[in-house]
Amino acid sequence: MDYGYMVNDDELGVRYVQDQSISLNVEYNGGKWRPFIKGIWDKRYDKNMHSTAYRSLGIQAVVEYYPFTNPRTKDLRFHLAYAYKNTDFRGHFEELTNTDTHYIIAGTRWFFKAK
Repeated sequence: MDYGYMVNDDELGVRYVQDQSISLNVEYNGGKWRPFIKGIWDKRYDKNMHSTAYRSLGIQAVVEYYPFTNPRTKDLRFHLAYAYKNTDFRGHFEELTNTDTHYIIAGTRWFFKAK
């Protein structure tokens, strides 16, 4: 996997890596409103360098709204999400400054069955 964009190294190229991730989701079904929170921990180990390249920790807070009750459109939803991620560089990339990423996403999703 080429993760050079993460560590500002265009010459890094394809690497043999081992990723580990854990996520924890908490969701509440409040009828038309469904908020949930997700916590994520990731670690990337570079097997070529024999060290951890970086670790990241993030949280997402999302609210989904299901306005329709018609069977054909009941799975159409609107969502608004806020996400934060901190990336802590390790090993060979330890001299890089940790990064904090924030973003907001708004949109629609429609799950439907194709037969």
